Amino acid sequence: MDATIYQNFLRKHYVGNTKEDLILIGGGITGIAPEFEEDSENIGYYDLNGGTSKFTKSVTISYAFEGHRKYGDEAQDFMRKKLFKLSERSCYLKVEEPDGTIIQGPAKISDIQAHGGEANDPSEFKCTISFEGLPEESVKAEGQIQQASTQQKTSSK
Repeated sequence: MDATIYQNFLRKHYVGNTKEDLILIGGGITGIAPEFEEDSENIGYYDLNGGTSKFTKSVTISYAFEGHRKYGDEAQDFMRKKLFKLSERSCYLKVEEPDGTIIQGPAKISDIQAHGGEANDPSEFKCTISFEGLPEESVKAEGQIQQASTQQKTSSK
């Protein structure tokens, strides 16, 4: 299989209240910054002769969206409506990578900036969507979805 480099716009992001009502995020969005924040610890074991082994306890996966406020865009309006609903920011996020990998699961919207900027510039829009727990990962293969393991595996020494 040949290695391929894809342009970022080929990765698709969807948001909705549930898995069944997803809306494509894209209108007005100029940049998306994924962040994979790990909580880990270095642990020394006797058989490592004074060395350590890194143990990852958890990971938080977030996507920061930014661009221009596009009024009437269904996805931006969905996220904007969560601004003052502090206890109602739950959603469902789905990310489709160009190679067929799909990452999806329950999420929460935060850091919503619904407008702002200089007087003569387009109005700004920003928000972050973070998965709640580890998302489900699967791979599209010839029209079918094959589940890929996202379970954290631990081994005892």
